[in-house]
Amino acid sequence: MKRVAIKKITICGFGLIGGCIALDLLKGKHKFNIYAYDRPRVLKKLKETLSFKIKIEPSLKKAIHNSDIIILSAPHKVNESLLVRLSKVADLKDCLIIDTGAVKSPIANLAQSLKFADGTQFLPTHPMAGKEKSGFENAASNLFYNHAWYLDEDVKLNYHNQIKLNWMIKKMKAMPVYISVALHDEMMSELSHLPQLISTILGAQINPQL
Repeated sequence: MKRVAIKKITICGFGLIGGCIALDLLKGKHKFNIYAYDRPRVLKKLKETLSFKIKIEPSLKKAIHNSDIIILSAPHKVNESLLVRLSKVADLKDCLIIDTGAVKSPIANLAQSLKFADGTQFLPTHPMAGKEKSGFENAASNLFYNHAWYLDEDVKLNYHNQIKLNWMIKKMKAMPVYISVALHDEMMSELSHLPQLISTILGAQINPQL
C-alpha cells in the first residue's frame, strides 16, 4: 500500500475536542505540524497556557495553506460557515476536511452544494466522546480510546484521503463506524432524550401521578 505523506494538519476550533485530537496526534514520532485557528481571544489564551507544541495562526488563509487534513471542531454553524469559505479556496488541493459536530445532516447537505478544489473532499464525522467541562484547558489524551467515531458512509473518499482518515482514526485509537447521516441524527435525537426519560421514570417511583 502506497504511503501518503502528511505534513500539515489544521484544527479550526481549538476547544476540548480540538485539543484532545491534537494531543493524540502529537503522540510518538511525527514530522507534521499542527496549526490552530480560532477566535483571537481563544488563540490569545491558547498561546498563554498551552502546554504542548502547536502553531497558532489567526489568519484562516495561512492556517489552511497546504494543509493535508483540516478538522472543523467549532460549533455547528461556525463549521458550516468555515466549510463554505474552504470551498472557495482554489489552491486548497488534495486535502481531507472533516468535522466533529453532533448533528450531521445540515452540514452534509451543505457540502453537497459546494465544489472544492481538485482532490479535496469533505467527510461528516462525529466522535462519540466528551467531558462535562469544555475548553482546550480540559483536553487530555486518550479521550477517544475505544469510542465509536461515526463516519458518513455515503461519502466515497479517494485513495489518498481514505489513507489519511485511516491514519487519523488509528492515532485516536477510536473505532470507526460507517453510518448514514440520517440514521446517525435519528440515533442522536433519541439518545439526547434518554436522560429525561430516565429521570421521569425515577420520579414516577416517588410520585405515581408523574
